[in-house]
Amino acid sequence: MSDLIQALYEYACKNHIPAFLSGKEYEELQEIVEQQETRLTALLPPGGIQTWKDFSGDSFLMQSMELEAAFRAGMSIALELTRLP
Repeated sequence: MSDLIQALYEYACKNHIPAFLSGKEYEELQEIVEQQETRLTALLPPGGIQTWKDFSGDSFLMQSMELEAAFRAGMSIALELTRLP
């Protein structure tokens, strides 16, 4: 079952999620985040920039794992609900 949920997750990421992230609000937020990152890296010393990049990458990975776990939990609940009489 895990392989099926993984396949569904990958399908959703490729075919459905982009549609939900295509709105003006998301695009504006994306622009704001990019501006803030530029401002922050300009304030950091060279060694701090690498530390920031490492932190950002790890933080992004952690958030991705949490979102995948939420998707898996939702799929698990959906599958349980289909078994109800």
